[in-house]
Amino acid sequence: MSLKQRLKNKIFAENQSVGPLIYKYVSNWDISVKMYAPYGTPPAQLKIEFLSKKSYLQQTVSGMKISQKLNPEWIALIEIIYSIEQQKCHMPIGRTIFQKVVYVSTVLGIPTGLNYVKGSFGPYCHELNEVKKRLANAGLIQEQKLGNMFRVLPGIEYNCAREKHQGDIKKWDDLIDKTADLFLRLDTNKAEIVATVLFIEQELNKKKDMAEQDVLNEVMKWKQKRKPPLDKKEVAETIRNLGVLKWFSLKPSSELPINVCEF
Repeated sequence: MSLKQRLKNKIFAENQSVGPLIYKYVSNWDISVKMYAPYGTPPAQLKIEFLSKKSYLQQTVSGMKISQKLNPEWIALIEIIYSIEQQKCHMPIGRTIFQKVVYVSTVLGIPTGLNYVKGSFGPYCHELNEVKKRLANAGLIQEQKLGNMFRVLPGIEYNCAREKHQGDIKKWDDLIDKTADLFLRLDTNKAEIVATVLFIEQELNKKKDMAEQDVLNEVMKWKQKRKPPLDKKEVAETIRNLGVLKWFSLKPSSELPINVCEF
């Protein structure tokens, strides 16, 4: 069973217990009450018929918890955003950049359990949206409208969770810091290029004497239908700069069309 399906099953199972339990008590109150269900809850579980059926109420037994434990590696992902937000000068983290942040942290070694494929705007993970829903429902992550984008930020409950998971965060300190440092200076377009280059380098890393030009060729092949097209020089400069920053080691290509550029 995929991670996406497992997460959906957890959400549905939780609402089967929590929804009817809350409704059982608030339905007897003399005031109006508005109930909110987790994002992704099936429409059938939002109806009075479902909420009022006693057969759906599950008794809590020893060792059973209604709220599911969050994977500690997901806390590390929020810590990256938290670290970036602590800096005075940084680019806002939108939904697209967050996808790339999670990809890069996964490549570095944080065991997120997420799988990435080639997408229109770089590496993409379908299951990440389900992870975000879980984190949002727990108050650990939130989104705020900022112009034409949705900014991803730590949620109101994150400070408490951060204290609780200090041991897990410390375990991945170096990877968190390296990822946060990289994305401090990247806008959406540059984040796409960086993640795309790293994805291609990972795909080709079994090839001996892999050169910068090999990665450039594969990136441009992947993005040949992109509108607007990627700037070939910018991609080349990104490949060279990532090598300088020790993200990988490639054989230098004298034909690489580069100008001086810094992240």
